[in-house]
Amino acid sequence: MELEIHCHNDYGLALANTLAALQAGVVWASTTVSGLGERAGNTALEEVVMSWRDLYQGTCSVRPELLNPLAALVSKASNRIIPEGKPIVGDMVFAHESGIHINGLLKERAAYQALDPTELSTDHSFVLGKHSGRSAVQYMLEQEGIEAGSGEIKFLLERLRLVGEDPKRVIHSADLRRWLQYYPAELPK
Repeated sequence: MELEIHCHNDYGLALANTLAALQAGVVWASTTVSGLGERAGNTALEEVVMSWRDLYQGTCSVRPELLNPLAALVSKASNRIIPEGKPIVGDMVFAHESGIHINGLLKERAAYQALDPTELSTDHSFVLGKHSGRSAVQYMLEQEGIEAGSGEIKFLLERLRLVGEDPKRVIHSADLRRWLQYYPAELPK
């Protein structure tokens, strides 16, 4: 007899229980896109697909590159927002602010991330904030076609750390461009 597992995520263990059941021989996993469901939701399809494949070397016919578009479609149809940090399909899952992370990723794309974002038809993104370092600032400037010396980068990092303290403030590469107009004068507000 083929068995099925159907979990709710009341304790945040739906994925763990589903994977344990599959490993124990259950054939069918009842899932929903983005884990949508009653109460705390159900086991998320995208989490099972990628975890089963990558962590257990299991097979599945679901194509990873379709998981993000599917989640977006279901989100729109259900009028339910996908949380930024939602594993696999959240907008910020592959975003990095930390200086050491960005430096590592620029040298080796597999650093700091077990999951390859290109398999999901997405990519790493870098965001600027108080934890950003020289590599992040230099990379963002290069993306804007701006060359900057070490003094300018140090100046921008000081400003970035000041402004980055405001949790509501999103810092863009355009801000870096604007701040450079003040170099080497005092830091702008």
